[in-house]
Amino acid sequence: MNIKRKLLSVDLRWGFVLMFVFAMAINVSGEKLPYKNKNLSAQERVDDLLPRMTLEEKVLQLTATNALKFDKNDEITQQRLSEVLKGHSIGAIRVPLIRYKDVPLFCEITDKYIREHSRLGIPPIHIGICLHGQMALGTTIFPQVIGQGATWNPALIRTMAEMASSEASNSGVDQDLSPLLDLARDPRYGRVEECYGEDGYLVSQMGMAYIIGIQGDPKITKDKIEEGHLIGTAKHMAAYSIPQGGINLGPSMIGEREMRSLYLPPFEDVVKKANVYSIMPSYSEIDGIPAHANKWLLTDVLRNEWGFKGYVYSDAEGIHMLEFFQKVSNDKRTTARMALSAGVDLEHPRMYAFSQLVSMVKNNEIEESLIDQAVRRILLIKFKAGLFDRVYKAPKNLAMVVHTPEHIALARKMAEESVVLLKNDHILPLDMNSLKSIAVVGPNANQVQFGDYCVTKDNKYGVTILEGIKQSIGKKAITINYAEGCGITDLSTDGFDAAVTAVRNSDVAVVVLGGTSIVYSGIGWGDSSRKETITCGEGLDRTTLDPPGVQPQLLKALYATGKPIILVMVHGRPYSIPWEKAHLPAILDAWYPGEQGGGSRR
Repeated sequence: MNIKRKLLSVDLRWGFVLMFVFAMAINVSGEKLPYKNKNLSAQERVDDLLPRMTLEEKVLQLTATNALKFDKNDEITQQRLSEVLKGHSIGAIRVPLIRYKDVPLFCEITDKYIREHSRLGIPPIHIGICLHGQMALGTTIFPQVIGQGATWNPALIRTMAEMASSEASNSGVDQDLSPLLDLARDPRYGRVEECYGEDGYLVSQMGMAYIIGIQGDPKITKDKIEEGHLIGTAKHMAAYSIPQGGINLGPSMIGEREMRSLYLPPFEDVVKKANVYSIMPSYSEIDGIPAHANKWLLTDVLRNEWGFKGYVYSDAEGIHMLEFFQKVSNDKRTTARMALSAGVDLEHPRMYAFSQLVSMVKNNEIEESLIDQAVRRILLIKFKAGLFDRVYKAPKNLAMVVHTPEHIALARKMAEESVVLLKNDHILPLDMNSLKSIAVVGPNANQVQFGDYCVTKDNKYGVTILEGIKQSIGKKAITINYAEGCGITDLSTDGFDAAVTAVRNSDVAVVVLGGTSIVYSGIGWGDSSRKETITCGEGLDRTTLDPPGVQPQLLKALYATGKPIILVMVHGRPYSIPWEKAHLPAILDAWYPGEQGGGSRR
């Protein structure tokens, strides 16, 4: 009897092995397993795929990587792919900040490797950022978000998002880590420039317009994302923009009533009305509880109350920060349990705490069903986004879809509508027929400023205000007297005399002051174009709202000439300008106006 049981046990084990080999053979032979059948619903495909996955394969779907980059020979070798991916699929891959023409190559190589080398061929989500244009060198650069909000024109924002989505999706990007739905209620906070404004209704309308432009019509996106569109990501949920002291990453000390009245409605709208596919939590603590460990926020409200069906994508190191910054955890395993239980589905930009999940399941420290729940959410979005059905191939006609005349024209129109006329004592518009000379002065007069989450601030990628004025004058007999005057943050006044002379020798002066933001984004990432101290952007908070450096002193020196002065501010946060309001005849706020901020290209 015992011998027969042993033989039966052996037969059953071999039977399971043969069944597994047979299933794999079907896969290799090209016959469609149910999860590869695009005629089935996304949910049916998830239900078929999940049981085929090992625990290790599931956990890898809960993480992202940004470790893949081109080497000095502009290549990603098979060796490097194997080192990072080790023959496995992964949840998401962050696209490096490179030239647009190289993005398709990167996405094609990494997509191909995973489809061909991983056991189940689950494609990754390629992650990019399109806050005000795809974040790659050579794409269309639209006005920064604070300027977008100043247009009060959701239709423009939707069209811009459609164009950015077209440029990014053609290059192989699948998901956009935008938009910000934070309310800009503390101008000291460095990321004010990335916010639409301080009014919740405005932010809701602009956010929905952006999400619909990026993802597509909500009637369609309830089931799928059509080709040419991206997965949108609403961030940062929630109240990230009102940290104590205006300091990035600081705690947001507000109660539930204020939260529900002001800071949650924009997120609720994009979930219920725009079908946003992804949510990113805030870095901050909300009433003492870090957002990345806040079950009330990410599960009770987001999923149970609002019915969110997408997945929650952690902010960069947001899970790790529970341990090293907020210190609500003292080890990886506790950190992993807190984040996953709260409702965070994917750890970005690397596997840190989630690296413990496999052993935690095996040691009965966490239920595998909790991992299954997160994997289901990610797989559902991958199926809805069409990633399983569209093998990415770099298109041959990229020049036909990126930085097109239509996209450039929209950037110009948005720049025009984003400018705010704060004061005008009957001086604007200038009568060009009566002028013989114009002084153009200031550190931002002949320098483009695109804002944070952009890979350049080189003048060859945009139109400066000085260049735009020259274009407007054309062949008219008007002399342009240009002087920089001072730097943005440099305390030297050596350029004052030249600037004063330029204004004295002119009929009117256009003085362009303001700030400058980080390129490439992130805290501490360098600025290769100018040696200025960065004044705005992520992690660049201020204690004063005065224009930086000696710019206020320069303006007063120019005012002393007695010539009429038009102040143009190019910056990412509101300034305190009581003296300017009282003394100058005209003031305009141009924010960061994008590549067409100065005027039309010739």
